[in-house]
Amino acid sequence: MNICVIGDKDMTLGFRLAGVTAEYPVEKMDDTKRVLEEALQKEFDLIIISENHASYASAEIQKLRSKPHPVVIEVPDKSGSTGHAKQNIKDLIRRAVGIDITSKEGEAK
Repeated sequence: MNICVIGDKDMTLGFRLAGVTAEYPVEKMDDTKRVLEEALQKEFDLIIISENHASYASAEIQKLRSKPHPVVIEVPDKSGSTGHAKQNIKDLIRRAVGIDITSKEGEAK
């Protein structure tokens, strides 16, 4: 699986240490859209992006979420969570496997 990470330098370094080899550190938040477009040219299966950076490319990410590939996941960075990432991951899993992972008995929703 081809995975890339987009975020600040510390976040991308952390994912690099965890084994993700494609990292796109973004120094200026306004460069997020450009960096996302650059990453999309490489055809990744999974794009991990910090919540803060995702807010600068929200329209582009919404378009990507309407397609099955690539999967885009927002994660908190060192500044903490906005609460948006948890909901997005839950929705992505529900869409992928067809069940709500928080339901008590795995009922299809």
